[in-house]
Amino acid sequence: MKRGTPEHPKVMMLASRLGIPLYAAVGILETLWHFTARYTPRGDIGRYSNDIIATKIDWTGKSGDLIDALVKERLLDEVEPYRLVVHDWPDHSDDSCDKYLAVHGMTYWDGSKPRRGKKIGKAGQVRKSPDKSRLSPDLSGQVRKSPEKSRLSEPESEPESEPHSEEEAAERVRNGDKGHRIMKERPELSLLTYEQDLMARKCFAGMSPSPDWEEVARYVAERAVLAGNIAQPGSWLRAQYARYFEKKTAAVTETEKQMKRIFRSEAPCTSN
Repeated sequence: MKRGTPEHPKVMMLASRLGIPLYAAVGILETLWHFTARYTPRGDIGRYSNDIIATKIDWTGKSGDLIDALVKERLLDEVEPYRLVVHDWPDHSDDSCDKYLAVHGMTYWDGSKPRRGKKIGKAGQVRKSPDKSRLSPDLSGQVRKSPEKSRLSEPESEPESEPHSEEEAAERVRNGDKGHRIMKERPELSLLTYEQDLMARKCFAGMSPSPDWEEVARYVAERAVLAGNIAQPGSWLRAQYARYFEKKTAAVTETEKQMKRIFRSEAPCTSN
């Protein structure tokens, strides 16, 4: 929790507007921020409906009343095309959000970059962390230059999977690809984010031939109907992907066995 939250005027006004104790208003904000950090690290919480947000906060009243109060106290902001964003999220999100966005080459909803690699100076100004020198001492105490790493050793990016602009990246994060949208049509997977989908797919990267993720998504959507309420969609999705590819591999193996039987049965007999 951000220091100073309980006595902040906005929080007191939120408690007054909702007719709840101050500690309950603090709990609402803490839960809201935890939900945002895990499922919408960019701060664009409006991708979820008011009912889902209220449910995750465990609000028992009308969801519209809760969201309206949060907006009026400027704890949530109405911004298109995101519908709702957490107020000043790029400035006040925790380190886990910065790390996640930086690792995945993403930005906050307003286009600002993660704060990793920066520190706050005494005057309150943001300054970059000092760049580590490429010079290092050898055993004799003399300074020698570290060898330049060859660019050939750097992993090549995959242009088909990497967005070409921040706008394209933002669009992908909001909507995902066709396979992801097929799964999101199921209400049981309403909490699934595109980031979680990508993380689950990475577990099966490098398969040959490359998976048809739209076909896989249709399989997962059917499984979601049987699963009902899915509390942890990320881990559940990884399990479904594993089950799909396990069945796929088993089917291919069985087909190969049948082909071998046919080949042996049709092979001409030879006599001594």
